[in-house]
Amino acid sequence: PEEKKSLEIGIRYLKEKNADIFIATDPDADRVGTVINHENSPYILTGNELSCIMLDYLCKKKSLSSKTAAIKTIVTTELFASICKRYKIHSIDVLTGFKYIAQKIHDWEKDNSLDFIFGAEESLGYLIHTFARDKDAISASLLIAKIAMDAKKENKTLVDLLHELYQTHGIYREKQASIAFEATLENFEKMKKLMQRLRENPLKTIANETVAFIDDYKTSETLDLQTNKKTVLTLPSSNVLRYWLADNSKIVIRPSGTEPKVKIYVGAQELNITDLKNDIKKCDMHLDVLIDAIETEMKS
Repeated sequence: PEEKKSLEIGIRYLKEKNADIFIATDPDADRVGTVINHENSPYILTGNELSCIMLDYLCKKKSLSSKTAAIKTIVTTELFASICKRYKIHSIDVLTGFKYIAQKIHDWEKDNSLDFIFGAEESLGYLIHTFARDKDAISASLLIAKIAMDAKKENKTLVDLLHELYQTHGIYREKQASIAFEATLENFEKMKKLMQRLRENPLKTIANETVAFIDDYKTSETLDLQTNKKTVLTLPSSNVLRYWLADNSKIVIRPSGTEPKVKIYVGAQELNITDLKNDIKKCDMHLDVLIDAIETEMKS
C-alpha cells in the first residue's frame, strides 16, 4: 500500500462511488494505506500523517497516566513527539524496524516502567494493542475507520483532523528519497565508503542551513557542532546518521538493509502559520531543496 500504483483501482472505485475512505493492506496485513475523499478529491495519507491522527485520537479517548508511552522510529515525524508532549506522555524513539517497538513493549512488561499506548513507523506500520508484537493492519484499519466515522459526524475528514493538528502544533512535513546502485559487490562497498565519508567529514551546512547536531548511531554519539562536544546515544549501534538543522529540519541517512540503495528521510516544520495551505506548500518546497542538497553532496 505504500506504492501509489497499488492504490489506483481503489481510488477509481472511491471516485465512482463518491465514498469517504479507501483502506488497503498488503497481503500479510501488516501495513495499511488510506485514501480520503477530501473536497471531492482523493488524498493519500502518508504514514507520518496517519500515525499522528491515530495517536491524537487515542490520547483523547484513552485514560492516560504518567507512565503512558508511545513509540516511533527515528525516521518518523517529530509531530508525533509534539503530540505526546501536549498530552504529557512519553515519546520514545527506536531504530527503524518494528522489532524495536516490540522489544520496548516486552521490556516495559517485565519492569513495569511504562505503559504502551501506540507505536508507529513512517512506512505505514502501526500497533495499537500489545497482543501483537508487529505492525498490525487489521486493528489499525478498524481504528482508522472509527476515526473517519467520528470525523464525518462533524462534517470533517481525516485531512481536516490533520490540519487541526497543524494549527495546534505547527506544520510538520516529511519526504523520502533514495540513491540507488546496481547490485554489485563493488557498489555495496561504495555505499559503505559513502557513509564513512559523511562521518569523517561532517556536514556543517545543508542547503545553506546550519547543522546544529549530528546523531551517529554507529558510534552511539551525538556531536554538537557549535561546542564540538559529544554525548552518548542509548540506542543500539546501527549504520545511521541523523542531522538536526538550526531551523529544526531533520535529515536521516541510512543504507537499506535489503536493497542496494541509500535512503534519505527529510522533515521540515513551520511553527508560525499565516496561511495554512501556502505554508504547507512552502514546507514541501523546503523538503525538495534539502533532498537536492543531500543528493548532490552524496553524489559528489
